[in-house]
Amino acid sequence: MLPPIPPAEQVAELELRAGRPVCCRAAGSSMKPLIFPGADLEVRPVPAGELRPGDVLLFHDGTRLVAHRLVRRVDDPDRGRLFYVQGDNRHDVEGPVPADAILGRIEGVRAGWIRFRPQSCWIRAAYPPLRWGYRFAARIKRALFD
Repeated sequence: MLPPIPPAEQVAELELRAGRPVCCRAAGSSMKPLIFPGADLEVRPVPAGELRPGDVLLFHDGTRLVAHRLVRRVDDPDRGRLFYVQGDNRHDVEGPVPADAILGRIEGVRAGWIRFRPQSCWIRAAYPPLRWGYRFAARIKRALFD
């Protein structure tokens, strides 16, 4: 009998920890409007020292893989480098996330015919008004239909 096939998240984590890039599918809504559920994410392993605020990271939160934006990094003398992250569709900052839980940086997003790099200069420039508009529209929708 063949051994059971490991879940896709475990395979992605093993590949990234081995230094190989992976492509995985987004499932949650915490990164809307930049990343919608069903979007394909190109993830590359990156050393923790190269990560900077604004990067979209893939990390293991203890139970699952999560993609959130790096808000702040802190060098703690006792616990090493720590990261604080936030979903674009969330108000609260999560963390600290230890460096060994970081698997990689989202280098590309593909949703249908749309492809982009989250680190590109036009995304960094256009994203704040897009995020504001998305949140404003969501508030109006809640006020009208809830």
